[in-house]
Amino acid sequence: AIVLSLASCLKDFVIGADTVIIGEVGLSGEIRSVSNLDIRLLEAKRLGFTKAVIPAKSKISEKLNDMEIIRVRNIREAICSIRRTKLPDPAITGNAGSFFKNPIVERAVAEALLAEYPDMPHYPAADPEKVKLAAGWLIDKCGLKGYTEGNVGVHARQALVLINTTGEASGSEVITFAQMVQQRVAEKFGIAIDTEVNIL
Repeated sequence: AIVLSLASCLKDFVIGADTVIIGEVGLSGEIRSVSNLDIRLLEAKRLGFTKAVIPAKSKISEKLNDMEIIRVRNIREAICSIRRTKLPDPAITGNAGSFFKNPIVERAVAEALLAEYPDMPHYPAADPEKVKLAAGWLIDKCGLKGYTEGNVGVHARQALVLINTTGEASGSEVITFAQMVQQRVAEKFGIAIDTEVNIL
């Protein structure tokens, strides 16, 4: 759980509050079984967890059939499986993954925003005088998570992702929509968010 929490900060994905992660991490990143897994999972279920990420080879009780079990062999599989629960499948809903980069701002700008929004996610940047902000949080705070316009929208579970809601959006529609998102963030927070995708 600690390793995936660190990875969630570095890779900017959220581990759902309904998800428990149980396993031991080996030096090469493999996820190994732990003792008393059934007892741990039953306690997690009692506490309200509905999903569990566990080592692939673990055996569990039938009493846990109503819990969503995600079996993983290594850290990479764990990260991918968690991200899949938050991001749309491009084979079903057209998207390019994270559309916007997390902006890096001066420390004074971040501190001013934190005074107004104490729950704002923020992370250290390479330059100690700067702070990285979560573009998805900024977009969400503009009321755009789940918002659609024409054939394009902001994904309902991850505001960094723009989706082709009908399968018929043109490139120019996507760009126009993305510019609207950038403008709304700039108007509300005074911060410019840049695109992560390459626009040809």
